Amino acid sequence: MGAAFGLGFIVGPLAGGLLSGFGLRVPFYVAGILTLLNLALCLFFLPESLDTTKRRPFRWKEANPLASLGLLRRSPLLTAIAGSLFLSSLANHGLYSTWVFSTTLRFEWNSVTTGIVFTLIGVCTALAQGLLVGPIVKRLGERRSVLLGLTVSMFAFLAYALAPEGWMIYLIIAVSSFGAVDEPASQALISSSVGEDEQGAVQGALASLLSLTAVFGPLLATGMFSYFVSENAPIFFPGAPFALGAMLIACALLLAWRFVRPSKRDVRASTKVVVQAGD
Repeated sequence: MGAAFGLGFIVGPLAGGLLSGFGLRVPFYVAGILTLLNLALCLFFLPESLDTTKRRPFRWKEANPLASLGLLRRSPLLTAIAGSLFLSSLANHGLYSTWVFSTTLRFEWNSVTTGIVFTLIGVCTALAQGLLVGPIVKRLGERRSVLLGLTVSMFAFLAYALAPEGWMIYLIIAVSSFGAVDEPASQALISSSVGEDEQGAVQGALASLLSLTAVFGPLLATGMFSYFVSENAPIFFPGAPFALGAMLIACALLLAWRFVRPSKRDVRASTKVVVQAGD
C-alpha cells in the first residue's frame, strides 16, 4: 500500500502539471473522475473481509467521529500509538506545507529542481515501502520497527533544518526512507490489539484523528516559517519548521518507547529464536 502511495506521489504531480496545459481546471476535473472511479471500484470489486457472524450491530450513536475517537482511549497502547502517529503526521504536514518556501529561499531551487526532488521522494517511498518495510518488521518486530522509523525520521527532519547545501537534501531523502517502517508497524500493532469486529472502527477513528493534522500542521509550520524569516526573529532560520517537526517526532518517539510493548507476534518470534538457539 505504501509503495502504491509512493508511485502516486510520482505520477500525480507529473500528470497534474501536464493536464494544466489544457486549462487550470482540467486537473481538478480529472481528479474528480478518478475519485468516482475509485468509489466504483470499492463498491463493485472490494470484498468485505469480515465475516457476517463477526460484525457488530450498527448504532447511530457510534456513527460519528467524536464517538469513535473514544475507542482510541481504550488502552494505554492504543492511546500511545494514536498520539505518536498524530505527532509524526503533524510534523509531516508541516514539512509538506513549507518545503517549497524553505528550499527556494535557502538554496534558490526552481520549479524543475523541486519537481525532481518530489520525484525522488516518491521513488524512495515506493522502494522503501515495497522492499524494506516487510523484511525490517519481520526481522525486528513491530515495536522496534516503530522506534527505528521514528528515530530515523527525527534525525532526518533535523538534517533538513540544518543542511547548509542543497545537494545534501538528496542524501537525506535516501536515508530518511528507512523511517517508512513506522506507520505500517504502528497500524499492525493497532490491529492486533483489538478484536476483529472493532478493527474497522478503530482505524476509522485513527483516520479522523490524523485528518486534523492536515489542518493544524500547515498552520503551525507556516506560522513558524513566517516568523523566523521576518525582521522580528532573533535569528534568520528558514529551516525552523523542520526543527519543529524534529521535536514533534522526538515526542512521538518518547511516547512509543514508554508505552508501546511488543505484540504477541513479536513475543512468539523472540521465543522461537531463543528455543532454536538453545537447540
